[in-house]
This record gives sequence, structure tokens and C-alpha cells, in this order.
Amino acid sequence: MCGIVGYVGAGDRELLARMNAAIVHRGPDDAGAFVAPGVGLAMRRLSIIDLAGGHQPIANETGHMQIVFNGELYNYRELRAQYLEAHRFSSASDTEVVLHLYEELGPAAFEKLNGMYAFALWDGDREVLYLVRDRLGIKPLYVHAGPTRVCFASELKALLVDPALPRTLAPGALVAYLTWQYVPGEETLLAGVRRVPPGHYMRLEPGKPPSLESYWQPRFSAGPARAEELAERLRQAVRRQMVADVPVGAFLSGGIDSSLVVALMAESGARIETFTAGFADPRFDESPWAAQVARHLGVANHVVRLDASALSELPTLAWHLDEPIGDRAALPTLLLSRLARRHVKVVLTGEGSDELFAGYPRYRLELLAQRFHRLPLSRQAGLWRAIAGMLPARMRRSALKLLLSPHDPAARRAAWLSSVSEDWRARLMVASEPLAPIGTGDEGLEAQLLLDLRTWLVNDVLMKVDKTTMAASLEARVPFLDHELVDWALTLPTSARLSGGVGKQAVRQAAERLLPEAIRRRPKQAFHTPTAAWLREARGRELLGDVLLGSAARERGLLRTGEVEAMMRAHAAGEDHDQALWSLLMLELWCQAYLDRAGVAA
Repeated sequence: MCGIVGYVGAGDRELLARMNAAIVHRGPDDAGAFVAPGVGLAMRRLSIIDLAGGHQPIANETGHMQIVFNGELYNYRELRAQYLEAHRFSSASDTEVVLHLYEELGPAAFEKLNGMYAFALWDGDREVLYLVRDRLGIKPLYVHAGPTRVCFASELKALLVDPALPRTLAPGALVAYLTWQYVPGEETLLAGVRRVPPGHYMRLEPGKPPSLESYWQPRFSAGPARAEELAERLRQAVRRQMVADVPVGAFLSGGIDSSLVVALMAESGARIETFTAGFADPRFDESPWAAQVARHLGVANHVVRLDASALSELPTLAWHLDEPIGDRAALPTLLLSRLARRHVKVVLTGEGSDELFAGYPRYRLELLAQRFHRLPLSRQAGLWRAIAGMLPARMRRSALKLLLSPHDPAARRAAWLSSVSEDWRARLMVASEPLAPIGTGDEGLEAQLLLDLRTWLVNDVLMKVDKTTMAASLEARVPFLDHELVDWALTLPTSARLSGGVGKQAVRQAAERLLPEAIRRRPKQAFHTPTAAWLREARGRELLGDVLLGSAARERGLLRTGEVEAMMRAHAAGEDHDQALWSLLMLELWCQAYLDRAGVAA
């Protein structure tokens, strides 16, 4: 696990060193660099495999090719045995396998990799740099094409070292962020910075514009897959991802996904340490469930308990996230990562299950909405009441508005998932921006899942996990997103996901012999914080005032101060605006860290 940076074009060793210094938290164990005319590569290393011999960059036998690699390759031993017997290795690392495999197969080598990764491979013979990102987007990779060079980095803050990068917002990005609580797709909130998409590689040649190629896309297809195979396939993924030369633990929420991962880890017989975030408010506190699972499996469980004092960490969180993300779970994940890092260097998590196996309530909501329009008017009222009962109060008005007139799934998604409602966006934003649609507007469960795999999972969930764990120099692995498991899962019938209004049918079946019935039958509980109450407390109100009404925010002029104050008053009086206020807080704190101070560490 590392962080990588580099450039193609005009650059020098000093620029490279400053970029690398910006991401020292990603790899405190080691550093390395390669510089040649027209190219520079550097990395920070968190040593996980081949602790003594995995120094990067790694060169091929002739020295004409170089690689810096962030992540883990889980099938490197198999690839080495199958393809690379003729090569002379200088290490036992997975990174060197990637380099030699490219020598044998060219870019076709990227299709052979099983893992989570973002890497840069310099082919000096052809003067081509390849930037490659894993299939599901588990590891981040940013690119900025300037007038004289193209820079890349694991984190956006490293790109800010380049004086050619403008510190301005991208057109249309603000309304996208205020809608989705992240900026979807390749673009970021910062003008000129884009992400390499999951399952793609970017080809960079001096003097030429970057080009993108896809080597994998998620696709649903009918196949012979059977839901009862999930337990064994996930078991294999867990075993692959437990390989490390350092201690491995797990995040344990007490929900079925992380509990199932821990149950399969426990089969190894190794001592397993698990880590849980707890809250005083029982509506948010899952620690009793996690304790029950830990007792059942005989693993050690550690709990970090959060209260409103955690709000003091928000400036640090905003800096580490690189991009504003309105997901309130980012804060406990950061503090949970610090706890875990005191005990282990690697954790396994349950991310990805909800998007593969229809775990979120919104999947059922969308299917109900489609059914709503097919019903006669006399029966729509009853179904509306059922839908409204599944929604927070703040969403009911917009949901009813959509249901009473024909709208496509993309419009409903925007209304139900919006961080800031359409009405409030119009009130808050000084400059009007059109909201670019995401998705095709296709109906059906599979269309929704594909959209989440390509947007929500990548740009919110996985981004949040990567940035907060790496902030603590902790590696997070995600067995549900082993690409072989994903390819298999995409061939399952709909009934293996959602049946009788209950999602994750295949996951519940996989857990039958591994987890207590109470855990298997638990409804989905999102990993949230009691932010509504925290922002009504004195310290929360003070934070809101200092950040959102301060001179920096007023001078920036992105939002109407009077409307921000109105939202704050309404929330203090009991209305539910914590999601919107949280998103506004993260936006302004990001602006202060990345626009005002150009990425200077918090």
C-alpha cells in the first residue's frame, strides 16, 4: 500500500519531491523516485508484503521500464508461476510481477490482475507512461494536464504542488456536489483535475494529449450462477486478501456484511482484531451488535466512542478527503482508522455488498415507484403511504411531487438522494448551474445497481474509505469487490438480490451457518453519526457559524449567506437539515484547505 505521484513532460526532481512529500501519510515506511528526461515517478510506501525487499520504483532487468504501485495484487504468485519463470526478480513483491507481466503481454497484462491498485508504468523503450486503475475504483488516481506537463497522483493535494494547476471550481461541479454529496464521474470539483475511471488505463506520451482505454466494465448477464455458491466464493476472496506480512484485522459494524467477512476470517485460526465505532444515542450505536458477533466468533473487539467533540476533527477530515464528500460516515471512519492502526496495519471491510446485492432501501423504493405509475388512481394513495413511510420526512414532499407526475429513475434518484433539496439549492446558490444527469434513465433493479457501482460506490463509499484509512497509514481491503466474485455476482438472478421486499438474499443465505439468526435478519442500518443532535449543541452551532458565516465563506460568495442562516435557524428549531448543513460544512472547509491554502496540511 502506497501513494504514487509523477509527471510526463516538463518537470524536475524538486517538483517530484514536493508532490511526494504531500502524501507522506499514505506511506511512512519508505520513499523512492525515478527521474529521466520527460518523466518522473515517485512513491511513498506502507510496507505490507516483502517488507525488506519491496522498495519502489522497481525496474525491469534492463532498467528501461519502471513502476510505482499503490495497492495490493492478490494473484501475483499465480501470475508469476504461470507467465514469468524466465524473468530474473530482484524482490518478492507483487509490484515486480506487474512490471514483468507487462513485458510479456503489453497492456493486455492489465486484464490479468486481481487486486486493488493504481499504478504508473513507464515504458522507456516506447516512451509511454501507463496510468492504470483497478476495476472497481478501490484506489484513487488523479490527473491534471497542464500546458507543459501532465501530472498524476494518488491524492489531489499532491497535484496542488504544481503551480500550473488553477485553484478554481469546475463548471457545473457545485450543483452536482450539492445534489449527490460528491461529484460523480471523471470530473472533480477542482477545474482541470480528473480521475482515471475504474477499469481503465490512461496512456501518456510526451507532447501528446492523454488517451483512455477501458479494460473492464461491469455488466449484468444471465448465467448459471447459484446464490448458494456465495459463501465459498467470498471465503476464497477473504483468504486471498488476508495475505500479508503484517497483522490483519477488520472493521466490524455488527451488520451482516462486515460480520460475514469476520466470520470467514476467523476460520483461518489466526487471532483476529476487530474495530467498531459506537455512539451514546442507541439509534446510531451498533456496538452492542458488534460485541455479539465478536463473542460468537471468539474475536477481539475494540470500540471507539464518539460524541459531539469529534466535530473538532472536521478540518483535518476535509483535508484528508481531497474532495468534499457529504457522507457523514467519513468522520467515524477516520477515528475508527486511528484506533485500528494502533493494533494492525491492514483491515478488511464489508463495502460493496449493498451495491452488488441490493442492500439499500432505495432499490425497493424505486421498484415501488415504477409500480406506482402502473396502478389505477384509486390504488395509488395506498402505495404512496407505504413509500412515504420508508422515507425521512425531508424527502417526502419531493418524492410525492415526483410520484404524481411521470419522471424517469434518474430524476427520482436525484430527489431521494439529494444532499440539498432542489428547492434549497435554488435558494442557496448564487450562480445557477444546470444539473447534468447521471445514468441512462433505464428502469429495473440491474440498472440501478450498475449506476451505483459506477458512481456512488466509487466516488463516495470507496473514496471515503481509502482517504480516511490512509490518513491513519492503514490499508483497507474489500473482499466483496474481488473482481472474480463481482463478475460471478453479476450473473445471479434478481431473486438472489431482492425478494419479498428484502435485499441481499444471497448474503443472508451465505451467513446461515456462520452467524446468529438475529444478525442475519437485521434490517439495513446505515453507518451514520448523530449529526442532527450534534449540530444543535452549542459546539455544533458555533462551528456552523464560524465556518459557514465567517469572512472566508462570505468573500467566496458561492452561497447566499442569508439563506444559509435561515437553514441553520430552521435546523436549530427542529427541522431536519443536518445532511445539507454537513455537506455545506465540508464544502467550505475544503475550499479553505484547497483553494485558500492550496492544500497545505491541516
